[in-house]
Amino acid sequence: MKNILFLILLCLGLNGFSQECEELKTQLTKLNKHKEVLEKDLAETNSKVKEIELRIEQIGLQSINANKFVCNSTTTTISRFKSTPELNGQVIELIPKKKVVKVLEYVGDSYWKISYNDQIGYLNDVLIKETSEMVLVKKTSKRQVKPFKTKNTKSYSTGGSSYRTIHTGPRGGRYYINSNGNKTYIKRK
Repeated sequence: MKNILFLILLCLGLNGFSQECEELKTQLTKLNKHKEVLEKDLAETNSKVKEIELRIEQIGLQSINANKFVCNSTTTTISRFKSTPELNGQVIELIPKKKVVKVLEYVGDSYWKISYNDQIGYLNDVLIKETSEMVLVKKTSKRQVKPFKTKNTKSYSTGGSSYRTIHTGPRGGRYYINSNGNKTYIKRK
């Protein structure tokens, strides 16, 4: 008798368990469908945010062009148009020699904020022909020029009237900044 009662209770328990499993499977299916809908909505929202950011950038470019224009200048050599005013900044594109760029402002550290092909980026001042307007802006700039983070710097003549500033890196390597704004290492003797 006890065995029969135990079997009846066991069957009822298993029946209840299988119903709970079916309910859980149904809930899981509903949640997965809801997740897919939310992911689709998120993708659409991200797309709209990117469109808005692009429009904001375009309006900002128009505003900058209207309010902070310094002058037009030309590149002195093939120039690396960068996304940040840093030596190792990401290159947006290469600007050919003697191309006209709009100089927007001096940002310090020998970098100018410029506009080229409806994009805003930065060029080192050795890559742009310096105009009288640029000289005036540079002289009146309130931005502090940050010193290079090197151990030692020296200026020396390479012959003629040109001088280069020699930098010593953290591991003792010596280099100078070339006309493209890149490090050129000096061979050890």
